[in-house]
Amino acid sequence: FRLSCLLRGRHGTEAAVAQHDSGERFILIDSARMLPVELPLDRLGRGGQAKPASAGDAETKPTPFVLSGNALRPLAPVHLRLRRQGGDIALSWIRRSRAGFGWLDFVDAPIGEEREAYRVEVRLDGQLIRQAEVADARFVYAAALRAADGNGAILEFAVAQLGSAIGPGAVATIRTTI
Repeated sequence: FRLSCLLRGRHGTEAAVAQHDSGERFILIDSARMLPVELPLDRLGRGGQAKPASAGDAETKPTPFVLSGNALRPLAPVHLRLRRQGGDIALSWIRRSRAGFGWLDFVDAPIGEEREAYRVEVRLDGQLIRQAEVADARFVYAAALRAADGNGAILEFAVAQLGSAIGPGAVATIRTTI
């Protein structure tokens, strides 16, 4: 078979896109035939072995794994946007949810966490100068804070949604010159 026009980086896998090349082998997974495996959180970081169980797999050897918890980690926010409002810099973004990707009822996807919260880090020329936790998808870097944090050339904002089970999720960043 020859496949083309495949979409990569969907459903929170955008960080892995650069690790793959054209012509690479892949496995087509039928999600309707998969079974969820509920493992306790105290197994995170510990290993095990998995073995496929389907017709013709009797001779397949077990494959070792380490339970990372990536499926529990919140996805990186998208569409980060900076706006200058007077001397302030307003940052906004769109959250994503690992609890659902569809927009079936034209309302936001469910949060997928106990509460909506984000960690915002501010870096000036690569140095972390400020960190804040916010409860919604916006952060204002006030002019007074900017003046107190010193001068530099490049300002970078990093945003991660805070997860209930694992902690901070994947990070999205945006840069601007001062």
